[in-house]
Formats: sequence, structure tokens, C-alpha cells
Amino acid sequence: MPDVRVMQALLAGLIAGVAVALATTAIALVALARSPGWVQRSQNLKVPLPLVGIAFVNGLLLWWTALGLVLGALLLRFDSDRPGGGLGSPNLWFTLVVLGLILASLGLAWFVRGRVAWPVAASAAVAAAAYGWLLPVLGL
Repeated sequence: MPDVRVMQALLAGLIAGVAVALATTAIALVALARSPGWVQRSQNLKVPLPLVGIAFVNGLLLWWTALGLVLGALLLRFDSDRPGGGLGSPNLWFTLVVLGLILASLGLAWFVRGRVAWPVAASAAVAAAAYGWLLPVLGL
């Protein structure tokens, strides 16, 4: 049986991943419903928005919870190597690494697209809050 700390960190990663998945699904569906391309699509391609939402939530749950589990395991490594809190987080270095990765992803999105759209920025903010602060609070 795994150690209690390991299970606590992995469960915290799972919870943070589910929170991010549900929030990014809502963000993606709002962005899709507001897009002019969705409204003006061909009559032959009538796919109801709730059905698209089901597909989104399934895919995003797989992706974000897997990432949450990996980050939960990484949190234990950071806590054993560099314990210490700051910025409202029990582990400052973990939070800084998560924020750095998110900022690097936003920079890459800006480089590729020339701008950062509001759904991408909102999803990054949700991921930063869940993985940078919620995960360490629940996992340590």
C-alpha cells in the first residue's frame, strides 16, 4: 500500500485536474457558442452544442487529470528537495515552476498566433490557480 503522503498528493492532483477540466470545458463552450463560425456553419453539420460539450469534457478530463497526477507526484519531489512556502503556497518553488511553465505556454501561444485570445488566457489563469495554489494546499 502506498504511503499516505503519496496518496494525498495524487488525490490533490486529481482534484485540481478535474477542477481545471470542468472550468476549461465551460470556457471552451462559451467561446464556441460566441464564435461566428459556429452560428454560420452548414446546415448539414448540425451538431448540438451539448454534444460537443460532452466530447470536450471527456477529452479535457483525460488530459487535465493526467497532468494533475503528474504534478501531484512532482509536488512530492519538490517538497522533499526544497520545502518552504511563500506567495500563499505551501511550496514556493513548485508554484513558481508551475507559473513559469504556464507563462512559457502563453508566450508560445502568442508567438504562434500573434496574440493570446481570451479563452487561452482564462484557461491559463484557471490552471495557474488550480495547479499553482490548490494542488500544494491540498497535497501537503
